[in-house]
Formats: sequence, structure tokens, C-alpha cells
Amino acid sequence: MEQRGYTFEDSTSELYAGLRQAVQTGLSAMVDYAAVLSAGGKRNAVLDARDLALNMLYFWRDSVYLTYEKGYARVEQEYAEKFDQAVRMAEKTGQAPAFSGQKAKDILQSLAIHATEVTDNEDAFSVWECCRLAKRLLNEYPQHRKIFRGDFTVDESERFMKFGSKDWDHLQGGWLLGKEVLVFNSPVPDEQIPKGWHSYHLAGRNFSHIDRLLKAVPESGYAGTVLSPHVLIRASYQSREIRNHFLCYGGYTSLTEYCEKLHLPQPDMSGIASEQQEGSAAPQMMTLF
Repeated sequence: MEQRGYTFEDSTSELYAGLRQAVQTGLSAMVDYAAVLSAGGKRNAVLDARDLALNMLYFWRDSVYLTYEKGYARVEQEYAEKFDQAVRMAEKTGQAPAFSGQKAKDILQSLAIHATEVTDNEDAFSVWECCRLAKRLLNEYPQHRKIFRGDFTVDESERFMKFGSKDWDHLQGGWLLGKEVLVFNSPVPDEQIPKGWHSYHLAGRNFSHIDRLLKAVPESGYAGTVLSPHVLIRASYQSREIRNHFLCYGGYTSLTEYCEKLHLPQPDMSGIASEQQEGSAAPQMMTLF
């Protein structure tokens, strides 16, 4: 690209290059830490680390790849192969490469940089991913706690909860199996489910990897709840696979707007509304966007 005369510089390029280099150093160390996790049999943690690493790799890619997409695809493939090879070897042998406190420090620094940047993009889920990995590292290397700091809010919750709705006038919508649904970050009490509607529960590794829909709240892997005026699971089944068939929207909608949009009759919510005003068990939820 340089031989053809392309340049990719601006007033912030030097600062960005320094941040990108720090992130790249952390990404290199994350390969070894993934092997440590794999040797310890922590499969889900490995998958979570891989998701985050690839997202960071893309976010902090060299600006040349904004034009040269095939070049980035090769970089991504090479990193993923290196990551996966280290994980497989550690899983097979039960041993991992030496992992030092310096490598932990490099990862924590890269996570802090990334969390700060994605906060500006209002990407709460990526911040949560950074915090979850940082928490795991800090349990092992508490001496580096000061490294994981920046312009972001630390979220160490066991599962991602910054989505859903605060009340029936500010609901969050979603798309599931070709149907419009309402999305919550905790189960909705039976008495608050509109008459004739159906409550289902989302399950998976995390909110971005939901692969099952269930009638009952699962003992593990619970990710959220949806309400739907449509039957989404056959009466004779308790669950169904929904891999790549769920999407959560940004913004708000009221129950009235939702019903008008889908040409549905407005359910009677008078009892629920009065309970909310009295501060009862109405679901108190936070927004994703």
C-alpha cells in the first residue's frame, strides 16, 4: 500500500499508534493466558477470551486495513490459528506456556484501554467482557489492580445485565425466530405477564451467544427473558434451539406502541400499573444502549 502512495496519518495517529501497540502487546499475552485457562479445564473462559480478543483485534486494527480488507482477514486468521493452537496443545498436554506477572500486566493494560474506548461507543457489553477477564486475572495477580483503570465503569456482574426495560412505558424490543418480542434482563413475575401472552427464557454462554429458548428458567446459562404474544415453543416441548435467531434492539418502546405496531389488542395492564406505582415487584431493569 505504501509503494502505491497511500498514507494513513492524521493529527491523532501518533497517540493512536501508541495505544494500538499496547493493545497488541496485550493480545499477544492473551494467547498464553488462554492456554493457561485451557490447561485448567476452563473451556467457557477460553471461549470468552477468544471472543474478546478477536473483537479487540478488529477494533484496534491498523488503519491501512480500512481499505485493504483482505489483508486484515489474513491477520485475523493468523491470530485465531495461533490462539487455537495454543489452546489445543494446552488441553492435550495439561500444560501451558510460562505466564508471568508482566504478561498479566500487559493484558490488564490492554483491557483498560479497550474498555475506555468502547465506553465512548456506548458498547456496554464489551466493557463487561473486559471487566470479567480483568477480574479473573486480578484474582491471580492482585498486585496489578491499579492497572485496570480508566474512563469506564467496572462491571464485574456474573452475567451481563445492562439491557431490558425499566417500566411498561419504556420497554426494549427484540427479534426472535422472525417475531417481535419484548426483552427483559430477569424473569417477569407470572402475575405481570399480560393475559394471552407467553414468557420464555434465553440461555447461552452470554448475551451475545444465546442458543436456547426455554419455558422454565434454566439452572445455568440464563441470559434473559422475552415476552411474546406468539407461541414460540410447541406445547409438547420445553425448549428449542435458536442459535443466531435472536437480536436485541436499541431504544425504547411503550407497550401501547408495541401493540399498535404489530396490530395487537392492548392487554389490560391496570393491575400491573397500580402495582408498579406502589413500588412492588415490577422488574427494574437497565438499558443496553
